[in-house]
Amino acid sequence: MEKARRKLVVDFCLRAGKFSPRALASPPPPLNSIGLYDARAHSTHVVWSRTGRMKKPVPSFLRLPAKVNEDVQEDPSGTKQLWERGNLNGASQKTELLSVFYVGDQITTLQKTSLVPGASDALVYTTIGGAVGMLVPFISRDEYEFFQNLEMHLRVEHPPIAGRDHLSFRSYYAPCKAVIDGDLCEQFVLMDSKKQADVADELGKTQSEVR
Repeated sequence: MEKARRKLVVDFCLRAGKFSPRALASPPPPLNSIGLYDARAHSTHVVWSRTGRMKKPVPSFLRLPAKVNEDVQEDPSGTKQLWERGNLNGASQKTELLSVFYVGDQITTLQKTSLVPGASDALVYTTIGGAVGMLVPFISRDEYEFFQNLEMHLRVEHPPIAGRDHLSFRSYYAPCKAVIDGDLCEQFVLMDSKKQADVADELGKTQSEVR
């Protein structure tokens, strides 16, 4: 399993005293750590690389197929899964890759928390270089599309000072998916007033609304 760089999502049957593979986790980067993101549904996991030879700072979100929960209820011991593994002795189901994002440094810790009571849960991570970051879910599709358009404009109007392509950087190990770069979006306030007005006009907002 380590040579193939594959990870299995497994269940432990206390009565049978054994682990049963439920789904094969196969995101783009090699992984060393996995954590539960949605404790109520037990279906969404966040994975990242933390140790080992290949230290790739790429947190990814994986979701188990709906059929997996049904299989667990119907076959808690996992005996039926033995006949569905196939020739490679894997799992009958595969996880769905929801999002992936290149952080730029090795992640050391990841914690699900809420900044204020009643707010949506977020993931706070720290890196070996001392950075502290946060992954926050959007509450609406309109909000996501607004920041997506803002990010696209800032890639053109406010490129990195080192001259590197922003999208290529965030997709260093795997194509960036379903994640907006907040570090880039906050650069809006550093642009001159004319560029801010132009970008805000393209977004159909005023400068103060974008800020």
